[in-house]
Amino acid sequence: MQTERKGYSKIAISRRDFLGSMIAAATLGFPQQARAALTAIKPFSFAVISDVHLTHGVDDTYYLYNESQLFLQDAVKTINSLNLDFVVFVGDMIESPGKDEANWNLFIDIMQTLNCRWDFVLGECDITSSSEQEKMRMFGPDWKGRDFDITAPYWSYNLADNVHLIGLDTSKYNSKSGFVSDEQLQWLKKDLATHASQFTIVFSHHPTLPPSPYDGGPPFSDYDITNGASVREILAGSSDVKLVISGHVPVNAIQKESSIFYASCPSLIAYPCAFKVFRVTNNEIRMETHHISYKALVKKAEKALLESSFAYSYHKKNPHDFIKLCEGTPIDKDSVLPLYGGMTPQPYRPHKGRGDKKHSNKSGAADSSSGGQPEAQSTDSKKVEKSKKTWYGTKKKN
Repeated sequence: MQTERKGYSKIAISRRDFLGSMIAAATLGFPQQARAALTAIKPFSFAVISDVHLTHGVDDTYYLYNESQLFLQDAVKTINSLNLDFVVFVGDMIESPGKDEANWNLFIDIMQTLNCRWDFVLGECDITSSSEQEKMRMFGPDWKGRDFDITAPYWSYNLADNVHLIGLDTSKYNSKSGFVSDEQLQWLKKDLATHASQFTIVFSHHPTLPPSPYDGGPPFSDYDITNGASVREILAGSSDVKLVISGHVPVNAIQKESSIFYASCPSLIAYPCAFKVFRVTNNEIRMETHHISYKALVKKAEKALLESSFAYSYHKKNPHDFIKLCEGTPIDKDSVLPLYGGMTPQPYRPHKGRGDKKHSNKSGAADSSSGGQPEAQSTDSKKVEKSKKTWYGTKKKN
């Protein structure tokens, strides 16, 4: 299922905590120093966008569906100004594909204005069936156009020397939760073994390690991967996996389990209306959050999310706490993720572009020659340790 990319050289205790302890026990044979050991790589950078839900004529909820085209075009404009190597869309690119294929055609048209490579994994809103054959019928031609020689809707390829990317299919039709088939789990094991000693990043729509409160009870637990623990066990068994990135839940978060960083990306059309940029070197990953530049519409999205059932399910008396959770802490938004030692994320002050002045740290921008600098550890980055899982954001209110 792996393919070489042709002509591409640019570079109560929660259920999760219980399962995480089992995974940690299964991977004690990998010392942290060995997991953090790196093969030399050339620096590269990329963006991750989640939950665009490109559509038209759909009533807004806490998703601003009617602004989806505007927001996507705005994100593309920002990305084009950042000179990145590639972009990955982690699912739910469109809404109601079976009803109107014009949404996907419009998405492809907008991608023609992007000045770097782009790839994608599927979310539940992209598909009309859970059948792999149907998914390949709909999206196979577009994967083939990206030089993928695949027969199932998941993929891997070598970006450059010693850098390996994996895209998982977690999508289930008409279901909020995700699932990874047994065949795909076996493929993942084989792919990681085949590409041992390569710096590996994994992408999926549903979070394999759900951020709080999606690691708890209903309604939030309905949004995870039902066999996510099995996926994490396979990932933790490889010393090469450094970063796992997902979307689906509107929470900006960074976590660490078994010396792997798990990044949850916010939605583009739900508050905080943002996407993430990652800049990778041999020693660290710098993670940035970039917001849509239309501040009045972002404020509209904030109000819609505040009035949603999610906000009140999280905290009936103070639903605004859910807004803060989705925004994330300074560490969740912008941080340096060290690939050595204790691997504790450090605050980071990147230069921000269009639409980000109001969201950047009050202390100002760092020197442009470095692209932003780490700062001293703040109280916002205090960790909560449970087994080998580390949470860097805000926990659910009682």
